[in-house]
Amino acid sequence: ENEKEYFVEIGPRLSFSTAFSSNATSICESCGLGFISRIERSRRYSIEFESPIDAPAASILLHKLHDRMTECVYEKPLQSFGPAAAGYQKHRRIPVMEKGRDALVEISNELGLAFDDWDLDFYTKLFKDKLKRDPTDVECFDLAQSNSEHSRHWFFGGNMIIDGKEMPGTLFKMVKSTNDK
Repeated sequence: ENEKEYFVEIGPRLSFSTAFSSNATSICESCGLGFISRIERSRRYSIEFESPIDAPAASILLHKLHDRMTECVYEKPLQSFGPAAAGYQKHRRIPVMEKGRDALVEISNELGLAFDDWDLDFYTKLFKDKLKRDPTDVECFDLAQSNSEHSRHWFFGGNMIIDGKEMPGTLFKMVKSTNDK
């Protein structure tokens, strides 16, 4: 193996079909290919370096190349989209009752959920104090998707303060104003 070359294939997590797949299979069905149930798109990178790349540098590069929340690394070429390829695992409990906020930090890092401090504090209180139970990894993933910044419409409607100066309008108003021109 060439230590100066880094090769990786990245594609969608296999546990769910993407919008791309839905569109592609719909087109196939319209063409009389209704037996095709899933099509996904992946990316392969072959990067050559002037000197050998070490594991920490490869890890940093991999982090920049994909979104851990929606994508995964394919260790070997896929033969199917079935349960074996996806490496399906039974959902697991995240030990918030025992470890508190730290348990959510760990699952956020592991799955690339990008929980911020507000999320971590809110979900810790929700599960530990109000619901009095551990969440599952599936619930954590769903919470991250549902409450991500792009879903927080209130976030885009808030006052913008840049370099200490309040801007004349919200991010929503700025985006919508492009239609006025």
